[in-house]
Amino acid sequence: MYLLSAFLTSWRSVTDLILYDYAEIFSLGLSREDDISLHDFGLIARVTNNSQAQRFLTWFNQQVGILSNNPLWRKRNIIVHRGYPPTMRVYSLYLSGSIALSASVALSASLTVNQPAGSGGSSGIQQPISAQSVPTTNVPVVNSPASAVPQIRFVDLPEQGVIDSCRQAIALMQDFVNSALQQFGS
Repeated sequence: MYLLSAFLTSWRSVTDLILYDYAEIFSLGLSREDDISLHDFGLIARVTNNSQAQRFLTWFNQQVGILSNNPLWRKRNIIVHRGYPPTMRVYSLYLSGSIALSASVALSASLTVNQPAGSGGSSGIQQPISAQSVPTTNVPVVNSPASAVPQIRFVDLPEQGVIDSCRQAIALMQDFVNSALQQFGS
């Protein structure tokens, strides 16, 4: 959670850093010592009749609108101001190439058996089973050690892990920065 909090804070801060960078690039008379708001940036751009800075601000607001559609945008506010967002842990136990058990802790305590097609099982269909009564019929004998792979997921984003969500957020932010550099220079 500490690493997630640090990531989200840093990730969201990129937009602030870009604003400071372009205030310097457009020679708006603002420095890193100043507290720059979007309003101040726009006001100075208009007063100095800096059309490139005004165009940048319009672009910036559109891009931040796109970034804010990412669910992690709001999770940063939760982590910084209200505590941690609800998460769950999903544990997958890979017994062999033909059977895997997984359990989600926080949403349910059930296990899911995954049997790939051709393994004598159910053609790759996931079958929920109770944690208390794991059936032993048609389960292959495992001669290799089992490996457990835990994954943390946000409760409201159960389809992917937190790390995958962060990777997607990084890609969005990289697009944002690259677009700024292409359109407005460095």
